[in-house]
Amino acid sequence: PMDPSRQWTPQQLVDIAFVSDKQKAPGGPAVYNNTGYVLAGMVIEAVTGQSLGGYVRSAVLHPLGLENTWSP
Repeated sequence: PMDPSRQWTPQQLVDIAFVSDKQKAPGGPAVYNNTGYVLAGMVIEAVTGQSLGGYVRSAVLHPLGLENTWSP
């Protein structure tokens, strides 16, 4: 089992997901994970050159006037 108190990098999470024996071929049983969100964040960072948090603040939160929004 994974240690919930450990901090993982996005790349570590993707690496774990792709070597996990719980991941099956397309058409197999669904296994829930957040890997797609992690990959989306990595793509946003690569394309924008900003951290995911910085991009979300500048492109989403500030334009909407959301100044007291928090995310871990």
